[in-house]
Amino acid sequence: MGLWDLQETHGPESLAECFFLQPVGQENLEGLAESDDEAFHGKLIPFAAVDGTGSQAAFWLAASVTNLSEAPVVVFGSEGGAHVLASHLKDWLHLLSFDSEPMIDWESVDYYKDDTFEPSHSAGAYQQWLDETLGLSPLHDPEPIVERAQSKWGDAFAAFMAAHVEGYDE
Repeated sequence: MGLWDLQETHGPESLAECFFLQPVGQENLEGLAESDDEAFHGKLIPFAAVDGTGSQAAFWLAASVTNLSEAPVVVFGSEGGAHVLASHLKDWLHLLSFDSEPMIDWESVDYYKDDTFEPSHSAGAYQQWLDETLGLSPLHDPEPIVERAQSKWGDAFAAFMAAHVEGYDE
């Protein structure tokens, strides 16, 4: 069973807080990253909503990427900001097991859980799927994954955004 099938079985936003897969499409980025540059749109594959306000995750087809599963996962915040979230698909799937929506602004992307945290309805089913599919246990600290991705890809992604999105500052 793939992730899409798991979502179909349990419902959107039930596997991890505010997360749901969407059909791939550039329209998911409308209003989040405006660019008329075809090279910009040709390098991004939006595929999921990641918070309750419409922020989107996308694969970024960086120049050195030859396999989609190795493409960095980037996030476009509904209130602004675009950041590298994970170095590749496996790390992004591991981030989902933290079961918290990312907090995205112009400066950073962060995760946290407060004292009132309650697991998503089907988080256990997702975590079981992750263990059976990739041998990954639930994540207790997302920061190392985000920091590693930003260290590896952050500068290149900021340069990509600055080159293709008017008004975007590195």
